[in-house]
Amino acid sequence: RELCPVKKGKLPNDIPFEFDFDLICTLDVIEHIEDDLESILSLKEKLTNKGKLVITVPAYKFLWSYHDIESHHKRRYTRKDLILVIKKSGMRVVYCSYFCTLLSPFFLLNRFLEKLQLKKRRYEEKLPPSFLNKFLQFTFKLENFFLPHLTLPFGVSIILVASKD
Repeated sequence: RELCPVKKGKLPNDIPFEFDFDLICTLDVIEHIEDDLESILSLKEKLTNKGKLVITVPAYKFLWSYHDIESHHKRRYTRKDLILVIKKSGMRVVYCSYFCTLLSPFFLLNRFLEKLQLKKRRYEEKLPPSFLNKFLQFTFKLENFFLPHLTLPFGVSIILVASKD
């Protein structure tokens, strides 16, 4: 649609844009990169003085599974881990919360059952049945309503907003 330029690049050191951004979003990206701090430092350099960085990552090392291996994840984070990396970069944490909290019990049960099977499971990327998809959409909309106003104490993902200033 040519709404914006799309270019091929690679973190941490190949960001192919000559200009700076007011907002950069890395939605489930940082966990795929060996050097997360170096990548965040590179992204920080591409922000304007008042720019913001939005990051989402998967939570909790104990949830590591074959899915993480298949997805080429290097790590999972705790809220504390992610905040520490941001502070090391010299950026200020504006907001940080777990999310996907309402679905955590289902996710935990699924991971537990996978571990009981003691085998690698291939993940198929397909839409869930309509009724389940509607339930998932509802839970995300409900959480999204509360997220800007509070921080959730646990969840299977983390969202963080950092500021360059």
